[in-house]
Amino acid sequence: MLEQFLDRVGNWNPQFGRELTTRINSPNLAISTAISLIAQSLIILPNFRVFGMPYEWMTRSWWLNLYELLNWEIWFALAIGGIYLIAKDFDREIRTGTLDLVNLSPVQPWEILLGKLLGVPVLIYWAVLLALPLHTIALGQMAVPNAWIWDAISLILIGLLYLGAIFATLTASLPPIVLSLVFSAVGCSGLAMITSSQISQRMTGSYARFGIYFPEEWELVLTVAANFLVISYTLSVLIQSWYPHINSRSPRRSGIPAILIYSLLLFFYLILLAFAPQSMLIMTVGMSVTITITQSAERSRSSNSTIP
Repeated sequence: MLEQFLDRVGNWNPQFGRELTTRINSPNLAISTAISLIAQSLIILPNFRVFGMPYEWMTRSWWLNLYELLNWEIWFALAIGGIYLIAKDFDREIRTGTLDLVNLSPVQPWEILLGKLLGVPVLIYWAVLLALPLHTIALGQMAVPNAWIWDAISLILIGLLYLGAIFATLTASLPPIVLSLVFSAVGCSGLAMITSSQISQRMTGSYARFGIYFPEEWELVLTVAANFLVISYTLSVLIQSWYPHINSRSPRRSGIPAILIYSLLLFFYLILLAFAPQSMLIMTVGMSVTITITQSAERSRSSNSTIP
């Protein structure tokens, strides 16, 4: 049954199928499952304490605390682990010259990019998937309206960090572990900044960081999500245009200056997003349209130059 599933996935996206075939096996699934179950068990112990204050078993406060801890576990697993695996995979391909074969492959760059984003961290996705039932139960028991919206924004930011990690790896010689730590820290601070400056200020209740109580918050959340989606599209266009043309001989900038530049740019973007999401959406859409038109013009010129 698993082989039939992998065959169907391979027919839809060959790169995704290859990544799954390489990584999905019984030992890997067992290790990922064990890590997920152990991590969940450690936060549901009856005598669990936070800041020295015990929470009573199965009370609303206990579920609120559990929900926050699960969010942090899922965030660090997806951010640090996912960014590290993706950056390491692309860095290995550049160093070994595997990217040279992309020019000879009929697979489109977006298929390779999507296949790697979905396939490289697949074991982390599996561990997170196993934690979703407990996460969903905690979400319902804590009785905070619309808390899932903030989870959705966090996942969108994770995708943005993944694309940023690929962009940084293709253009600069950055160690994967350093890249994952810096990007996850910047992304985490950005999430906290957006929460404190735009969402939390109009909330009520003793535990309001993950709830949206006012209808006008929906407009804000959708604006923030639209910003993330548009900037993700822009990064995808850039990566697709550069990915087939980078090989092991392509020069990349040094690591320390590049990582400072990328982290500062990401942090500056998140600051503007927190304080002026509507303005940032207009700027991001304009940048996205400009880059798309430029890339389309370059492809047209390249196609015309190859016609005898």
